[in-house]
Amino acid sequence: ALSDETEYGCATSFGEWQKDVNGIAVGFFPIGGSQLMSVNCGGPSSSVSKEFLLDEVRPRLIEIASRLES
Repeated sequence: ALSDETEYGCATSFGEWQKDVNGIAVGFFPIGGSQLMSVNCGGPSSSVSKEFLLDEVRPRLIEIASRLES
């Protein structure tokens, strides 16, 4: 996950957890919170591709996490 964070700005799983499931997650500290939380998106690899998650979903998750931190 740390190398994913460096490369993509989020944690990823493209078939590693379950071979037919893709997902990404963005960690954040909510306002006034001291505990790390995350927002995520995923689904069956037949309908949620790696490219869709990284190109379309990732920027939105990063924006949501940023809003929740501030």
